[in-house]
Amino acid sequence: MNFVMALTSNLAPEICCNDIYIKIAVGNPILHYTWENGQFTTYAINIETNSPSFALSKSTIRRRYSEFVQFRKMLKSQHPAIQPPPLPSRSLFKNRFDPDFIEERSQGLEKFLQKVFSISLYLSNKTVHLFSQTKFSMDEISSIVIGGDINVCNSEPLPKAERSPSREANRHV
Repeated sequence: MNFVMALTSNLAPEICCNDIYIKIAVGNPILHYTWENGQFTTYAINIETNSPSFALSKSTIRRRYSEFVQFRKMLKSQHPAIQPPPLPSRSLFKNRFDPDFIEERSQGLEKFLQKVFSISLYLSNKTVHLFSQTKFSMDEISSIVIGGDINVCNSEPLPKAERSPSREANRHV
């Protein structure tokens, strides 16, 4: 399947092919202040699609820049023959909480995801779907992808020894 980039009338980026579309928007940055994690920014990833590759036709999930970095590393390790698209650069000399920088980064993250979703091999990648449409942490995503389970009650990976045969048969994500 060959994907091409297109813009809709409301300027929302879209990847389309044969009436299949994937609209991607990254924005609505929120600054968080926490005692344990310090200050950080999350970005909303909004996806609207009719692609059968996706479990949800509409979704919104929040991710930090550091999660995008981990996500890219996971794609690179899972598909070493494909160079994942570049992320916007880290802020070495800029204030990462400056509104202009945050907006620039948001646009860069959106372009990154547009390019990821334009690579057809990635559309069948479990990591791509867990990252873009679930609230699982990157550690949980990694555990699921390598064959671990997630205890839904407390969202912690279960060791393989604690899995029952019936859970093993029904653990597809």
